[in-house]
Amino acid sequence: MAISRRSSASDPGGNALPKIVAKPPGSASRRLANELAELEPAPQFGAIHGVAPIAWSRARGANVVDVDGNRYVDLTGGFGAALVGHRNRRVVNAVNRASNQLLHGLADAAPHPERVKLASELSRLGPIKRGRVMFAGSGAEAVDIALKTAHVATGRQGVVAFHGGYHGSGLGALRATSRRRFRHPFEAALAPATLRVPFAGCFRCPYRLTYPACGTACLDAAVAEIDAWNSDDSRPPLGAWIVEPVLGREGVVVPPRGYLKALGEAARERRLVVIADEILTGGGRTGRWWAGGPLKPDVVTIGKGIAGGLPLAATIGRRSLMRVWEGEGEARHAATFMAHPLAVAASRAALAEIARRDLPARARTIGKLMKRQLGRVARRHPIIGDVRGVGAMWGIDVIGDAVTGAPDNRIAKALSAGLAERGYLALAGGPYGNVLSLTPPLTISERQLEGFFPALDDAVAEIARR
Repeated sequence: MAISRRSSASDPGGNALPKIVAKPPGSASRRLANELAELEPAPQFGAIHGVAPIAWSRARGANVVDVDGNRYVDLTGGFGAALVGHRNRRVVNAVNRASNQLLHGLADAAPHPERVKLASELSRLGPIKRGRVMFAGSGAEAVDIALKTAHVATGRQGVVAFHGGYHGSGLGALRATSRRRFRHPFEAALAPATLRVPFAGCFRCPYRLTYPACGTACLDAAVAEIDAWNSDDSRPPLGAWIVEPVLGREGVVVPPRGYLKALGEAARERRLVVIADEILTGGGRTGRWWAGGPLKPDVVTIGKGIAGGLPLAATIGRRSLMRVWEGEGEARHAATFMAHPLAVAASRAALAEIARRDLPARARTIGKLMKRQLGRVARRHPIIGDVRGVGAMWGIDVIGDAVTGAPDNRIAKALSAGLAERGYLALAGGPYGNVLSLTPPLTISERQLEGFFPALDDAVAEIARR
């Protein structure tokens, strides 16, 4: 299917400004949500607290069009999956070509040529040079593979994870995911072998210290907890430490300089396998191809943006470590749609786009603009307690009290709705539901970005007037 170069509200060209014709969510979005509510649990299709979601119809580049005909600039970037833009022309063409050759493969039973090429590219370009690759269908599955690898390699099932970490919602990944609401119904099924330690969140430091005067007191405290755990024979021994180089879903928290390097060194001193979850940060999002370099990780999980919008993820590990998967008989971890031919084609095209357009450099440019402009808006409005980020990954921390910095999810939800009414999509998240996360496509135009900041300023001012 060829993509037309013509742009319209129903088929955006990707770099258009917003155009709102019906206050979102419009009648068509609400009607669709009501129909779906009879078929799926409401949160599964975006209905939160009884509010109907905006129903997407079409998307390209940084533009999304809803079923009511509204055109938006998507600052969610499809939860980060649209790194090279929605419906990227080269990705679509690659998928079309692949669909005429092979629509399905046999996962662990029969390789196909494009899978070999992608594995080679990830081994060469990936965060672990000459690493070995295991494909997955989702980020959560990639995390499962990483945790399994550490368990088998070390013989130790204990895992160190962070408060504020998000690694997926499968039963294995839930061991490392922080949000209690996600874990609570399944705690009895989860192995009681996760030590959760504080991350380096300087805006709400759990120790009420100030960086850089504190050094990295939070890391020192985490290491002390690890040593205490390991000295207790009643606890399962720890074998891995998993970390997002930048906390994503849980509030976009960027650790201070030197933190990741020190973490990696501390983990290796304790013979812990270092797992970097780069599912959101990888592929150039933070201004570098991979954000976890200072960790010197043993295993890395990748997904989202490196697949061009199709479901594909991977776990890449050091060659010596990944040998634990060798052996006679069938694969010990497999899935029917692993390394699906169309997803592999999309991923190869997306990786080529990242390199061809030097999107990590583009992310650095976006980061400079975000830092400057978001800072200006924050200085004008006390309800913005903090803006933080790196590259094209930013969080707007909304507060209800300028003195205490207490998070306010009510204001954050209102701000998200106000931005949608102005044609910009940004969702509130984080452990308190008060952080607007900005992970736009790296192909977003300067004009689209520049239009966001006055829209944000206006939306915040309107809330302040209420």
